[in-house]
Amino acid sequence: MSDVEQEASSTSSAQTKPKRPMNAYMLYLGENRARVKAANPSSSVGELTKLLAEEYKTIDEAAKKVLTDKVAAAKIRYEEEVKKFEAEGGSMKNIPKKKKEKDTPVKAKRAKKEKGNDEGAKKDNDEGAKKDNDEGGAKKEEKRQNSLAC
Repeated sequence: MSDVEQEASSTSSAQTKPKRPMNAYMLYLGENRARVKAANPSSSVGELTKLLAEEYKTIDEAAKKVLTDKVAAAKIRYEEEVKKFEAEGGSMKNIPKKKKEKDTPVKAKRAKKEKGNDEGAKKDNDEGAKKDNDEGGAKKEEKRQNSLAC
């Protein structure tokens, strides 16, 4: 690797946080997806994943050992990258981005419209409740009259 390439790779690693290594299952999927896709060209991504999952369940211990060895090596490399990243001033903490609050005329119109709808709905509910009470009162009175007549 030349000095320029080495400098460029160290600059990019200082700016970006190292990615966690894949587990054995994900590594298996990545290595075998092209083979299964070639055998099943009309299958969707979900169908391919199901086929690969069934294959992964049946692979022998020797093949799984090869995968777990690769994962172990990737984990060691990742831990070294994290140490280097933090030594260069990086932070591995996830800091959520703040959402920008935009106060646009469209939002103001929506808020006003929703407020108006809420008041209108309240009036309608009050009127409906009054009607229900009036009808309910009339029915109660009618039942009372019928019970007295008997």
